Amino acid sequence: MEKDSLDLICHKLDIQASIDSISEEQFLLVLQNQVSHMLLFEFEKLMQILYRMDINEGKVQTIINFQTREQWPDAIARLILEREKERIFWREKYKNL
Repeated sequence: MEKDSLDLICHKLDIQASIDSISEEQFLLVLQNQVSHMLLFEFEKLMQILYRMDINEGKVQTIINFQTREQWPDAIARLILEREKERIFWREKYKNL
């Protein structure tokens, strides 16, 4: 994934970790930790961020309703990465038009 995209995610979620030369799997762990923190202490703010990132609300509700609380950080972090990859795909597809 592009560093600019990772930087944008970090900025939106107030992630302070250095992401230079970090693998996607390592970034996913950082993202999971931040999502976990926000679920515990800043739930409303996390929901607002997900809305602004255009994360599918139905998918978030499905996670909350049908997965255990322990699974929420991983599942939501994966939704964030999935959405960012979609955004990159569409930006690249229409960049040259």
